[in-house]
Amino acid sequence: MRDIQRGYEGAQFAASESAFLIITLFVQYFEWFPLEVSVYSHFKRILEDEKQQLCAKERRCVERSDMVALSPRALMHCLTKAHIVDGFEETGIYPLCKSKMLESIIGDCPLQNEKENVVKLTAKTIIIPHTARWLERKGLDQDTIHVLSLNHWELDDLKKRKKLKTNDEKDQYVHGGCLMTADKIIELVEKKVEKKRVQLAEKKRRRKRATIALAKQKELNERKLMRLKDHQKLRRLAQNDAGKRCVPEPEPSFLALK
Repeated sequence: MRDIQRGYEGAQFAASESAFLIITLFVQYFEWFPLEVSVYSHFKRILEDEKQQLCAKERRCVERSDMVALSPRALMHCLTKAHIVDGFEETGIYPLCKSKMLESIIGDCPLQNEKENVVKLTAKTIIIPHTARWLERKGLDQDTIHVLSLNHWELDDLKKRKKLKTNDEKDQYVHGGCLMTADKIIELVEKKVEKKRVQLAEKKRRRKRATIALAKQKELNERKLMRLKDHQKLRRLAQNDAGKRCVPEPEPSFLALK
């Protein structure tokens, strides 16, 4: 099929040319997502029913050549205006025109009571599809207005907003994107580098103190062990000396008495 990104226009072209869908559509193209929901799901279901009927009738497996006859039958029942409109209604994508889709489907839902489509650009403006579309419509280039789309580095405000627990490991990650000036980016990067340097220096100091404390404890244990060995040795010598002094004299023999 050609015009695969034409949405409803592509579906009309497929119906006029008696084309049928034989591949899974990519849902990244939101113009085709309604067809994935309504048309292609019915096509797969009807095609499976046709395959089962053919297998039961002719008692054989379905071959590739049989798809030429089975696919148009399934396509005739699924690629209808009712199914296409139903798919758009289920997905909430309106209207059925590509240009209208691109203008309307910008965010998750349209804004209520919108007086003027204006986006206020600040250093902390969060980039959303609506903001990107507004910049594109106005013809504003991010580099021209000295605003860059980079990751959001200021995690402290984000933590306060969401009431997250403080954790140093989370500083390694970033959240979303925002519009930030070049000077602000340089300042944030320097703060991050300095914070990382201080953390590494503190880690080295703690490791050095732990090594010194471990060496002192090891030396103290060795001294205690040596004193214990010396005490045990002196005790054994004292016991041996006392044993020699307490040896009884031999009793006189009977021969000496005679």
